[in-house]
Amino acid sequence: MLPAAIQAEILRLTYAEHWGPSRIARHLGIHRQSVRRVARRRSVALTPAPPRPRSTVLTPFHARIRVLLTEDPARSAVTIFQVLRQEGYRGGISALRGAVRKLRPLPTREAFVTLTFAPGEAAQVDWGEFGDVFGIGRAVHAFVLVLCYSRLLTVVFTFSQTLEAFLRCHEQAFAFVGGVVRECWYDNAATVVAERRGRLVRFHPRFLAYAGHHRFRPVACTVARGNEKGRVEDAIKYLRGNFWPGRTFRDLADLNAQAQAWRDEFANTREHRVTRKIPMLLVAEERPHLLPLGEPYDTDEVRSVVVPPTFRVAFDGNPAKAGCRGGSWGSRSRCGPTRRR
Repeated sequence: MLPAAIQAEILRLTYAEHWGPSRIARHLGIHRQSVRRVARRRSVALTPAPPRPRSTVLTPFHARIRVLLTEDPARSAVTIFQVLRQEGYRGGISALRGAVRKLRPLPTREAFVTLTFAPGEAAQVDWGEFGDVFGIGRAVHAFVLVLCYSRLLTVVFTFSQTLEAFLRCHEQAFAFVGGVVRECWYDNAATVVAERRGRLVRFHPRFLAYAGHHRFRPVACTVARGNEKGRVEDAIKYLRGNFWPGRTFRDLADLNAQAQAWRDEFANTREHRVTRKIPMLLVAEERPHLLPLGEPYDTDEVRSVVVPPTFRVAFDGNPAKAGCRGGSWGSRSRCGPTRRR
């Protein structure tokens, strides 16, 4: 279609100046048939005229195709072809495939709003699972915390996801960061959320005691909304793809030593793909906004047990590790911090 300005000029030259189509065509550098079409229409067309509907052997079945796709939007052209063949369609499947592509309802896509955070405002926390790395019947879990503003990350590997282990990982992460954010965002792990009904959340009382100790507010992300903690999920994917492959570890201590070296020498010193800034440098802007780190929280595990006549008690539930059995009553276990009561 000719631009509206050209059409208006054709009408002016035709009906005001009384120029002929050939003269107008030469003057405007267009074909004379285009001049005649505009002159016959006697108006400026702002939108192209809709094409004439072309009738084919498939045209009478369009309504039926829409019904079938409404019932099942994922229905294939082959199954629709089988139905239409029984109802009298005698065309080919190629034409049917084209019609199905045009008539199939477009899938609805959920829109997400990009979350932005001020310095020191929030961190996101999650677990990553890495399986039985040492072949002892115990899975290794990666605790990952990411500052939402600077994208500084820290990781702690552990054998346990108990509340005490969870809090110990927090203590190590806050010590590395050098302060505490005002909010920590979590999924709905049992160590954080005791009960949830829709938007109503009841946090675990012992975890609230920990949050109160460090003065931060826990935030439980909406169920099945991974985008709300996308920063930490991206960090776990980054950990899997850039730290884990090709490494071997003697034990859990060696695993954590290698992870901390990777964190300090590579992960936090590379240019982040989203912010285009280096987390270790950007966190310098964030640290003045963090809450001060207070006294360490008591994360010792307290267990009440009945001591058998052998004076040997099981601790930490690791049958593959004989050293976890054999601490006498009143002695400290060799498998981790504990207090006997």
